[in-house]
Amino acid sequence: MPTLRETAKYVSKMSSGEYKVLSSIERLNRRFEKVDLKKLKKITKFSDSYINSIVKQLTKHGFITYYKQPYESVMLMTSGLDLIVLKKLTDKNIISGIGQQIGVGKEADVYEAIDSNGNPISLKIYRLGRISFRSIFKHRRYTNIKTSYKWIWRNYISAKREYDNLIILYQRGVSVPHPIYSLMHILVMESLDGFLLHDLPHIDNPYNLFTEIIYEIKKTWDIGFANGDLSEYNIFLLRNTLKPVLIDWPQAYAREEKSSIYHLKKDVLNIVFFFRRKYNCNEKQLLKIINSVSLKLVLE
Repeated sequence: MPTLRETAKYVSKMSSGEYKVLSSIERLNRRFEKVDLKKLKKITKFSDSYINSIVKQLTKHGFITYYKQPYESVMLMTSGLDLIVLKKLTDKNIISGIGQQIGVGKEADVYEAIDSNGNPISLKIYRLGRISFRSIFKHRRYTNIKTSYKWIWRNYISAKREYDNLIILYQRGVSVPHPIYSLMHILVMESLDGFLLHDLPHIDNPYNLFTEIIYEIKKTWDIGFANGDLSEYNIFLLRNTLKPVLIDWPQAYAREEKSSIYHLKKDVLNIVFFFRRKYNCNEKQLLKIINSVSLKLVLE
């Protein structure tokens, strides 16, 4: 399977026929795991020889898989889905280049990219697979997603949900990444320079940083959200200022949901336990800080 950078390079080489076939497979794969080649030919109205040559080319590069038995069919691969979206984002002048992979997660990968003006941006590409999603689903909550849904839709809904959540939080002043655009399974965001809280070995005054993080959690709660999965692995620190940025929002819980208080408490206590363990902070002092920003309810 090609890397994302190899896939991005293929965007400029792809013929209009390849793009039409690939897009048709994507639409049909939302309903069918494998697409009958006869159905594909009927939709594209391409000749047998032409569509066979395209299928051979796309298979060769790892964008689709071809099956001869029990009937001729094709299936979209994740790289094929990437190719479609990168083509669309390029045509919309949202991206002009792909850089290095800078993050790997159970649900998504993050890549450096360049926008049409040469500015750095980030791409979060959802990778909820056909099999792995079952275990993730036990611990994550994605509205309107059922395990019976096709893998393509799982990724689309997750990316859109995170984008919508980020838009609300960013516009209301919470320290989250600036969302730029969402398309299919890719979320385009501002580029952040820094590192995860987990990777900060030492800090002179951890209580100040803890206070900043709790304050951002409080702002989020006041707006009407609980992250639901907050830990040292999704709190990003800007390099020069150590300002915390809360990342990863596809599973956020609305305040009116009955379980939101539980998830708020879990988020806060995750951060308390981390600061106590990593920076040897006094738990009573940490709880006092929580009270000072009117989050006493998480202790009750």
